[in-house]
Amino acid sequence: NASLPSSALRFERVGKQLRVEYVYITNISDDSGHMTTVPALFGGTGENVISMKDFSARVESGSDANCASSFPDQGDIGHVDHNSRLRQADLQVRDGDAELVV
Repeated sequence: NASLPSSALRFERVGKQLRVEYVYITNISDDSGHMTTVPALFGGTGENVISMKDFSARVESGSDANCASSFPDQGDIGHVDHNSRLRQADLQVRDGDAELVV
């Protein structure tokens, strides 16, 4: 899987539903900056809208807690691995890698 330069996934919560779209520069060869938006489909649904409950279940089942980051001073949200805070200083990003933190 690959994405175009200057592209993004746009998540929009509407009530108890989550809508996702893929936004990209229409023609990367010109400097107009015109953007195109298309639905980004959730696997197995054929839809770009999913309930927050189903989205949460997908994130939970597809995530490895050992790879998760926590934010300081956020109370009891998620598991905090204090050793991971030390490892965060050594994070390395390779060309082409992308990570979505939910």
